[in-house]
Amino acid sequence: MTMFVPVDQAFFHLSQSGYNRYHKLAIRERYTLVAAHIFPAYYTLTALQSSKIFMQPTLATLDMGSETFSLNISGINDSVFIDTGIIRGVITRTVYDHVPIAIYAVSKVLLPPELFGKNYHNAPSPYRAPFSGFDDGSPPPPPVSSAVVPLPMFMVTSSYAAAYV
Repeated sequence: MTMFVPVDQAFFHLSQSGYNRYHKLAIRERYTLVAAHIFPAYYTLTALQSSKIFMQPTLATLDMGSETFSLNISGINDSVFIDTGIIRGVITRTVYDHVPIAIYAVSKVLLPPELFGKNYHNAPSPYRAPFSGFDDGSPPPPPVSSAVVPLPMFMVTSSYAAAYV
């Protein structure tokens, strides 16, 4: 499987409404949100960088039905962009990559429109520290590092993944 784990700063990039909605999610919805960050297949960084994958199903898709909770992947100039339809993040680094599991850090929480609405507005909250994201006209991120860097959220997602293995 391939997991996309938001960096801690990604939560600062949520709009006020997204931040509030995130904290009001029921346990089952939080489970689905995590599942929406995981592909049931293993993809190397090279494969993601050289592809355009549209409507790729996630583990949430398997739970909730076809044509829901899918992700679009675009490899552009050694960067990998992940789009949910309302949020566009980028892979910032490789956390772990050993067949059959790949874990990549992403710049944003991949909010699915099925949980957050198709009209979600991605303006950062005025009272939280802003995260300098990539949708604000700033230059694109540097090429993705293949160095393995541990993330605190790895333990959360690894216990979730164990339920599907």
